Amino acid sequence: MTSTSSRRGAINSVYTTCPTSARIPASELMRRVSEVAEWTERCGLKGTLIYTGNERIDPWLISQAVISSTKSIVPLVAVQPVHMHPLATARMIASLSHMYSRQMHLNLISGGSPAQLAAIGDLVSHDDRYARLEEFGSIISRLLRVESPLTYAGDYYQLIDAVCNPRIPKDLLPVLFVSGSSRASFSAALELRAIRLFYPKEPGAYVVTHVPVMETGIRIGVIARETAAEAWKEAYRRFPSQVENSAQVSRSDSKWYAEISKVDARVTNGSAYWLRPFLEYKTYCPYLVGSYAEIAECFSKYVSVGVSTLVLDIPQKESDLVHVKIALQRI
Repeated sequence: MTSTSSRRGAINSVYTTCPTSARIPASELMRRVSEVAEWTERCGLKGTLIYTGNERIDPWLISQAVISSTKSIVPLVAVQPVHMHPLATARMIASLSHMYSRQMHLNLISGGSPAQLAAIGDLVSHDDRYARLEEFGSIISRLLRVESPLTYAGDYYQLIDAVCNPRIPKDLLPVLFVSGSSRASFSAALELRAIRLFYPKEPGAYVVTHVPVMETGIRIGVIARETAAEAWKEAYRRFPSQVENSAQVSRSDSKWYAEISKVDARVTNGSAYWLRPFLEYKTYCPYLVGSYAEIAECFSKYVSVGVSTLVLDIPQKESDLVHVKIALQRI
């Protein structure tokens, strides 16, 4: 199932997250990448998110491994301006789409941690990074959609009669995502007509105040079972407690990281929303833990404020995705 519904006000697309080379031995990486890609496809999900970062294998190489292991799922490739010029990015998309007749999606990120950015001499401010990201995404879209040479003069990029070949059909053009929770990220996503992707707060923390002006997606881990007791048993087995690691927060200048760092990870107060694995640096997103009915209720609350896309955490087993599908069917 690539979607639970084609209507607005529903979860329309579900992605998994691809295993990262930062946490898997080299001898195991390709097997795990192929395994998760195959699970994603067998469960009928849309695609899989592929991380980028200074300490990880190049996401385009992982994307090619995902494509080679499957027939239809879409690599959602994280890209940032400091790693590739927009023309090089457009050519990579066009090349892979031409070679395999497969669509690529892009998760546009403004940067990594302050330490990673400093390591490559990128000292652009937070909001200016999103202004650069907006130019970056706009150029990629124009190069792939317009056949005539592109001349562009912006604050960060200048092109004169640039052309991207090979040309790809319209149905293989990429869908753009913009990651972030700040006003600057919102503005960039709106300008690019991209899906805004962010780490969510508790489902009840949002208030419906207006009709959503753009598609939105959330990065979330899910452990769902028939009963809440079964789900929490698995959650504690998978993420045993340890002393909280406050270093997680200092590694990012993200608005969401700063806000979420104030939450006590040990307390759930009966909620399905669980932060401890994230704050202890065992994973990169918050979790929902509970019965199918509880998880479905959480999903419904997110849908009510405009969420239409889920990007799930890295699955440990194929059954993780089966359990999520059961919860989705109960919305």
